[in-house]
Amino acid sequence: MNRPAITIRLRLTLLYGVLFFLAGAVLLTINYAFSYRNLPAASGIVTVSAGPASSLDTAVAFPLDSAQIPGELVIESDEAFSNQSPPPEVEAEMNRLVAGAQKFRDDTLRQLLIQSSIALLATAAASIALGWFAAGRVLRPIHEITAAARNLSEQNLSARLNLGGPNDELRELGDTFDEMLDRLSLAFENQQRFIANASHELRTPLSIIRTVLETSGDLAPSSGASPESPGQGGSSTSERLLPVVDRAEHAIEALLVLATSSSTLIVDEPVDLADVVDVALAEHETEIADTQLDLITDLSPAPTRGDGVLLEHLAANLVTNAARYNTNGGSISVATYTDGENSVLEISNSGPVIAPDLVPSLLEPFRRNAPDRTKHRGGSGLGLSIVGAVATAHHGTVDVTAPPTGGLHIIVRLPRQHSSAHTSPRWG
Repeated sequence: MNRPAITIRLRLTLLYGVLFFLAGAVLLTINYAFSYRNLPAASGIVTVSAGPASSLDTAVAFPLDSAQIPGELVIESDEAFSNQSPPPEVEAEMNRLVAGAQKFRDDTLRQLLIQSSIALLATAAASIALGWFAAGRVLRPIHEITAAARNLSEQNLSARLNLGGPNDELRELGDTFDEMLDRLSLAFENQQRFIANASHELRTPLSIIRTVLETSGDLAPSSGASPESPGQGGSSTSERLLPVVDRAEHAIEALLVLATSSSTLIVDEPVDLADVVDVALAEHETEIADTQLDLITDLSPAPTRGDGVLLEHLAANLVTNAARYNTNGGSISVATYTDGENSVLEISNSGPVIAPDLVPSLLEPFRRNAPDRTKHRGGSGLGLSIVGAVATAHHGTVDVTAPPTGGLHIIVRLPRQHSSAHTSPRWG
């Protein structure tokens, strides 16, 4: 059983309180020791010295009360009397005075100890409250750093602490944190700019290659030429190159979408996941029919907000993945619905069995870990990466699981836009 964590603020508060208590206890001990030493002992209260005998009557007739501050009572007697034991009444008075003085001393020290202890406990409790407040003030910059770090993502690296105050260790930590954010922001911007620029630069030569292949006349088979005979017509060459160009263009388009979805959203509009899924299914209707896939749909309103184009790419990549990496006669199930504060797109498909430990890597770019998946043509390895990037850009999540029977089960959750749409029961 895990014990609850003790926060740094609580530890600092306890440290302040313990140190104050120890310092107060040391001060109390020193004060008590000085008081114990300076208060006269009972044995020094009464002294008998030589003197007129008449002084004895005066001394005895003038007793000290035990509540008075003790001093020294001098009982004078003549020489003859000083060599003898004092009279009984004098001895009794002396014993009473000694007992009173001792009681006064003991009471004084006891009251000093009690009152000092009460004062120490009261001030220790106050020091804990003040220590809690002081620890909070000291740790405030740490809380600001923590809050800023929680709000950071690839889409939001613009937050800065800009800590003020004295030039101390905490401000140095805040400045270092801001410098780190500057470097991260620059690195992400350079990465996205490189992907976008490279994709745009590659599109132009690919478009030229496609145009040349389509207009060169190579697509018309030469008389007597066999597609399997190299050098006897260009039809087989064009037929082999055009799919390569198609895959390259699809990969470049996917890179552009990935670079766009990894940046801050510019478009923020109402989007219904049911609509974008319906469009994606219509685009893949022929492919689904050719592979004789059993399509099961339950598209209920699932309103959200964001970039409609990117969400269309998300739905298209999910449907493409489900159709492309399936088996002939398999099935695809698609549903959209609302679940609490989320709008959900859920899709599952039959297909080859995928090891559960390989599933997380399917969301990484250019990763196709299942051997059976690499046998299919046309895949760029960016489909599920784009899904994850688009969902993250819309503050959503993607859950991918591999059923034991094969295929994938994917759930995309996006923040729901509240409307009059009703929630549909999810399919099984």
